[in-house]
Amino acid sequence: MPGMDHGKKTRTVKGSDRPDLIPDEEAYRLVFATFAKTPEALRGISGLTIKDSKNAAAVIIAYQTTFESLLRGQGKTYDRAAQLKFMAASDDLVKRTRQELANHMTADGYDALEQFVQQAKSNMTITTVAE
Repeated sequence: MPGMDHGKKTRTVKGSDRPDLIPDEEAYRLVFATFAKTPEALRGISGLTIKDSKNAAAVIIAYQTTFESLLRGQGKTYDRAAQLKFMAASDDLVKRTRQELANHMTADGYDALEQFVQQAKSNMTITTVAE
């Protein structure tokens, strides 16, 4: 990922073994990236109405546009300060997008999406910098 400090030791987290170790921000980033490419797949989430699916798709597509802008702004900078700044901005974008989703979906629809993301963690594998 742009901005990663490739000189640091990393660890792999398999959600199938420890979904609790996958941060919500990272899980949402992955889910948002998937649905931004195929927003019609939102209709497959149990508990989402057609209106919730459409509203969520619009918010997620807007998220992806902003995220891609952040990536372009990051360029090929690999120093630690730039990496931390990028990750903070990315985490903030995820938080703001989650709030936008809550504002544009029914409570039941938002809860269904949250449940989907939590369940999706078991299918994720991420790499993090080892502490």
